[in-house]
Amino acid sequence: MRYINDIFISICVLGLMCLILNSPLTKATNFEKIADVAGFTYDANQDIYVTKVQPLQRYFGYSGMYDNLASTVSMVIDSEPILFNYKGKEYMIELWKGQYGPMTGSEIGIYERYGSVWKCVGDQDMLYMSYSLVKNGIKIFDREGTHWWLTGFKLGVFSNPEELTLENIVIKFKDVDMLNAFVDGLYRVGYSDEFDQIKIDLSSNSVSFRFSNTKTVQPSVLYYTKNIIQSSNKEMVRRYNLTKASIGKSDNSPATIDLMLNKVPLLNYSLDFLVWFLKKLPI
Repeated sequence: MRYINDIFISICVLGLMCLILNSPLTKATNFEKIADVAGFTYDANQDIYVTKVQPLQRYFGYSGMYDNLASTVSMVIDSEPILFNYKGKEYMIELWKGQYGPMTGSEIGIYERYGSVWKCVGDQDMLYMSYSLVKNGIKIFDREGTHWWLTGFKLGVFSNPEELTLENIVIKFKDVDMLNAFVDGLYRVGYSDEFDQIKIDLSSNSVSFRFSNTKTVQPSVLYYTKNIIQSSNKEMVRRYNLTKASIGKSDNSPATIDLMLNKVPLLNYSLDFLVWFLKKLPI
């Protein structure tokens, strides 16, 4: 069942898409409840959606198929896995940034290998992390906290992955050995002190750096599908923002989305396949 996590992540994105576009599947539902089931909560201070510490996804780990198949669910994202060994175990901290259907977003996840499977780390292995998501020099949001999957998603914003950077990433490790192992992993895939602003703080066992250009090989499917998917995403964002403006709202709160669903006629946008797919999922 190593691909279950991909399905849950797809639910998050596809569910948001259906809600935003007022599909029959989700009409007249409470968006906050659906977001909660999908593992998200709303941060009113920054008008973004973030993942909870204990979403369903945590029970099913990570699969490389998430990155390989991301574009099939309208996600055009950069991914950067950093592998390292610590106390006889193999860990991975992966970074993501890009367009998630109608949202611009970013993620940092921490995983531990068990055989051929990557499992989300337990509470005892969560780390303090922080970063700022920046588009062309303008900050979109900040994230910080002790977590295993620190994320942020801004509805109604369109971005190409290369326009985005994760600035001032800070990760605090358990000890200097874990810190050094991760930093070695950064260097191994091609990060440099100068360009990627790597700074080590031994007093807090932490490292800071930035994620801009990817150093690792990206899924080949993106080269062939990116432009088509991004054209669809850009149109989706445009329709979302027009609909939101038509009801006099500027935020992306669950209440605003509920209002959009209840008061806006069905948009002229075909989501028949997505509706069918969601109905078939065992949720």
